Amino acid sequence: MTKHIIFAVGMALMVGMVFTGCKSDSPENQETTTAESDSTSVELDTAEAVVDTTSINKTETKETKGKKTAKTKDTMKMTPLTINVTNLKSSDATVEMSIYGVKDTFPKPGGHSKKYRVKPKDGKLELKIKDLPYGEYAVAIFQDANNDGKIDKNILGIPTEPYAFSQNFKPTLKAPSFSDCKFDYTAKKATIDIALLE
Repeated sequence: MTKHIIFAVGMALMVGMVFTGCKSDSPENQETTTAESDSTSVELDTAEAVVDTTSINKTETKETKGKKTAKTKDTMKMTPLTINVTNLKSSDATVEMSIYGVKDTFPKPGGHSKKYRVKPKDGKLELKIKDLPYGEYAVAIFQDANNDGKIDKNILGIPTEPYAFSQNFKPTLKAPSFSDCKFDYTAKKATIDIALLE
């Protein structure tokens, strides 16, 4: 009995800690854009990216601006990363997704490269992300059923809103690591499927 209680408390603390990283940052720290579409597929480009500006160096020289432009042009020629999200609790509640690169701090608050908030259509969500360079990434996602900008948890800290990680990793006694959830995004591997947990 004692082992079960210790396990439950440990699990609650671990999951609660992990999804502190999935809450929306304050408006002062990020731009928030909600993408909506009449189709079941939502295409996201640089203009629709919700980026945590606290992790970006705001000073740009002429040289870095030129590199940024070249990188954006290269990205436009790339195959978009398609993320199919299934097992949605609500057919129209906003889904929040944080994408982490190898050098980012997964899944800590503010440690992501990009953050998106999008609404599904007719209970389906397919995101086509066009502003992400090829590489190795991990994703943390939740559906904001009550649209309060954060993942809700019970008194034990266990999420009460659907959530998931890339590779459909299910956390047990510890927070997932980047290697648990990582995937390669290349021209030939440009689609991943994520099923929300309840």
